[in-house]
Amino acid sequence: EWIGADKEPVWLSISLHPNFDSQGRVTRYDGVMTDVTDDRLTKANLRKLSRAVEQSPVAVVITDINGDIEYVNSKFSVVSGYGPEEVLGRKPSILKSGYTSGAEYANLWRTISSGGEWQGEFHNQKKNGELFWEAASISPIRDARGQITHYLAVKEDVTKAKEADEALRQTGAHLETILNNIVEGIVSADENGVITGFNAAAETMFGYRAEDAIGQTITILAGEGPQGELHARIFDSF
Repeated sequence: EWIGADKEPVWLSISLHPNFDSQGRVTRYDGVMTDVTDDRLTKANLRKLSRAVEQSPVAVVITDINGDIEYVNSKFSVVSGYGPEEVLGRKPSILKSGYTSGAEYANLWRTISSGGEWQGEFHNQKKNGELFWEAASISPIRDARGQITHYLAVKEDVTKAKEADEALRQTGAHLETILNNIVEGIVSADENGVITGFNAAAETMFGYRAEDAIGQTITILAGEGPQGELHARIFDSF
């Protein structure tokens, strides 16, 4: 480390060679000094980036241009069950479960090989055979000349989120079936009086279709409408 003229530290790589006279005595030293400050900073940044990727909460996979895996981080191993030594040199298709169509894979490769970024979901299979969902973003890595040399995949296990969404969807469908099969008209509204729910019985009672009523204020049910007199009697009873 050397302090430069501007008082900033500079890192130098130094090579010294002694010169000898006829009696074998050192007469001088010849040296070459190379400024390696940028190289050291680059390496330091790479170490930080490498550590960040390795400790990332999402799986990271880097392949060569042929799709052969060159790097996976620890999260990939946690999620998939495969250690780095089991996947290096192999293709990501090791995780294929058969649920993602060939057409989708073809679209993926067409997108990234042309320089674009592909985003989507995979229904993949772990080493132990367990199925899981991954949300993935795959993009090309280019060299200084702009040539694609590698592909980077960042993938997140979204299995629990998908299961929660499906459970919510089923619950919602179940509730909707119940609401639409009871004889009482049920109308729900938010704190501003905007209609958010309108079951089949309410459609019959008020003469509005659900898609026409939802989003309107609840006062439309008491005013002029397809069954205005009925509306007035109903709201007068409250």
